Amino acid sequence: MERPGEDPFVSIVVPTYNSQKTIAKCLQSIKDQTYKKVEAIVVDRYSTDNTMKIAKQFGVRLLFVTQERSTAKNYAARQAFGDFLLFVDSDMLLAPETVEECVDKCTETGADAIAIPLKSISQGRLSECRKIERESLSDLTEFMEAPRFIRKSAFLRVEGFDEKLVCGEDFDLTQRLRKAGHKIGNVYSEIFHFEGAASFYEIFRKAYYYGRTIPALMKKESKETARRYANIRFESVRTAGVMFRRVSFLLSFVTMKILELMAYATGIFAQLFSQSVRSDRMKTLKTKLVASRSAILGFGVLGLVSVVIFRNFLFSPEWPGGGDVSGFVSRAYLYGKDFRWLYMWRGYSFGFVEGLSSMDFFLMVLYWIFKSPSWTVKVFMFLSYLAAAFSMYVFSYRYTHRHVAAL
Repeated sequence: MERPGEDPFVSIVVPTYNSQKTIAKCLQSIKDQTYKKVEAIVVDRYSTDNTMKIAKQFGVRLLFVTQERSTAKNYAARQAFGDFLLFVDSDMLLAPETVEECVDKCTETGADAIAIPLKSISQGRLSECRKIERESLSDLTEFMEAPRFIRKSAFLRVEGFDEKLVCGEDFDLTQRLRKAGHKIGNVYSEIFHFEGAASFYEIFRKAYYYGRTIPALMKKESKETARRYANIRFESVRTAGVMFRRVSFLLSFVTMKILELMAYATGIFAQLFSQSVRSDRMKTLKTKLVASRSAILGFGVLGLVSVVIFRNFLFSPEWPGGGDVSGFVSRAYLYGKDFRWLYMWRGYSFGFVEGLSSMDFFLMVLYWIFKSPSWTVKVFMFLSYLAAAFSMYVFSYRYTHRHVAAL
């Protein structure tokens, strides 16, 4: 395809993945634009449904990537023929005059990017909650509306979307465009977003997915990111009671936001944990563990032998008995399950009351964990045996310097 002259040429980029339910409406809305000097580029992540089959029927350019949407959009932008780029999701529908308004705005005002209002089309109660929430945030244009229509030269100058981000990548791009001195305008034409029939599972999955990219976004723009999310969440909660007139919708909204918050927190924690595993500190720990593998193996063998020796003691419902310490402790437990045994048991005092020792508090912790006098005694005796075995192992190794001999 050759690029037309004079009037600006516009490349409309549509990232897709298993989008067969909505892609036809999206591409038809592009075909119905009043501004005709456009090309549609579908950049697909190897969909397994009929997305590509449907796209081919519209005669669009097809590109393929294996990475996330930021990478897909950057790749399509570099391959685009247009003077301007318009990024549209596969579940969105353009009004017929959208592209024409954006081109006119840029031509008349010299703007390098245009923010286009987004209007949700909902299905089901949860989707309706999302729609109402978005409408309640309509005044926060600074945080809610990022430019989708961008001059290609400006887009490439700021190096496009950050490919490390899958959440907030549009917000990050907006900040970089502003810092580079590019003018951002607005139009009245709307983009319609099909929310679909949302479910709690889908909400949790999506929020978790986005949560994993928030640490990267915070690292880049910590102050601006915190300000944006704080304003959005505060306004969302502040207007909830006014926007949701019906109690059933309000309860659904509250449940949805609690679930979202949990998912975001889980995603953030998972990403931070994943980063710590890959950090230099964890690499150092891994090196030390490899160097100490013989000692670790030795302790593992002692632990296994201990379990074999104590198998009947641990894995039976019977009380430990006998005239030894174990039997005495077990009898003391029978006398009092509410910690009165602390004043009755001593391994050497045969029931005379004495002051509390550190061992008493250790037994108290075990009882708090297991909630069973029998299991408390069993675990206490098992851990005592392990402590003795490990101490003998360390003592022997100090003199022999050989792990096999220490065993």
